[in-house]
Amino acid sequence: MQRVRAACVVAVGVRHLKVRQENFFRNEAVSHARRGSWAPQTTAKKQGAFVRFARSNFYDKEDTPADLEPFCEEQVEAHRNGYTPDVYIYKYTVTPTHFSLRP
Repeated sequence: MQRVRAACVVAVGVRHLKVRQENFFRNEAVSHARRGSWAPQTTAKKQGAFVRFARSNFYDKEDTPADLEPFCEEQVEAHRNGYTPDVYIYKYTVTPTHFSLRP
């Protein structure tokens, strides 16, 4: 009896996927919220006009640090408990943060 050695060659195709990691906002002089437009033709040429246009329309949270909030959650809830707005839609009371059934 003769031993037969069979060499198995398995060819596996490997596709190396490239992940795009560029920082799209690196070259922007203004924050994302202040941009008037993200169209590619307006990025460099008309940026000054959009900054002037958007400066008065958007509040940029990056200007103030988050730990300097003017009100804590307890103060807001205490004010809300003692204040009943008269904004009613059908049988619901509507506030900027809550939507509740009218008493």
